[in-house]
Amino acid sequence: MLTRLAPFAWSLLITVAPVVAAAAPPVLDGREGQVLPRDDEEDLEVPPEDEGTDTRPTQQRRAERQGSGDGRDDEPDPEEEGLDIYSGGFELGLRTGFGFPMGQIQELRTGERSPLGDGIHGQIPIWLDLGWRITPRWMVGVYGSYGFILVKEAAEGEPGCPASESCSGANWRFGAQAQFHFLPYASVDPWVGAGLGYELHRLTRSGGARDATSQLRGWEFLNLQAGVDFPSDSGSAFGLFVGYTMGQFTHYSGTYGGQEESGEISRVATHQWLMLGLRGTKVF
Repeated sequence: MLTRLAPFAWSLLITVAPVVAAAAPPVLDGREGQVLPRDDEEDLEVPPEDEGTDTRPTQQRRAERQGSGDGRDDEPDPEEEGLDIYSGGFELGLRTGFGFPMGQIQELRTGERSPLGDGIHGQIPIWLDLGWRITPRWMVGVYGSYGFILVKEAAEGEPGCPASESCSGANWRFGAQAQFHFLPYASVDPWVGAGLGYELHRLTRSGGARDATSQLRGWEFLNLQAGVDFPSDSGSAFGLFVGYTMGQFTHYSGTYGGQEESGEISRVATHQWLMLGLRGTKVF
């Protein structure tokens, strides 16, 4: 009897076992809420991260773009919304510092020197830059500067201002310029610039026996600049600059004791200004 029932029992066991196993409750590992997977479950695949999303910090993406050398540093990261401010924007800059006079005003017939620094210490310029950022690296525009001349005190007959008189001076410079920024999206941005323009230099004496005013003017045919900016994400930057200008005075005019004089300078000479100072810029 048992011998004839054995094949039937094995068939029933094979049929029912998978159903019972599927309906079995999950096995707990003894810790509340922790469920152990059954052996017959397949491991779930973790969906891959979206390759189009770059989760790296903004500064890291900028640094890699700057140093890649493939030209992509000129293309702002599309995820850096609001940081594409250095391309296609109006730029306003303001500088100040100190200008050291160098070189000669003119060549005298006697062979003597006529230094620009005779009678003055230098100038304190208020320098305005107006331009357009045509690319993140390039700015083209104009500049204008008004300098307060610091006149030396001197004895009568010496270059400068006698103690009994009142003296003042001013220097105007204006022209066109271009600037190149090496790292416009970095936290430290070195830059260089060049330009050319026109210059006027004026000195006034009053309070003595005769009031006098003299004015020199001529081309500023070289204006070299360099500096380093520390930009922010808002489009503003602060930094240091150095400027070296070279020009020639070709005309003079003035009054002395009520008599007006003007004319061309026949023996022109070259003079320079060495400018050192601070600057701030804003891109709109």
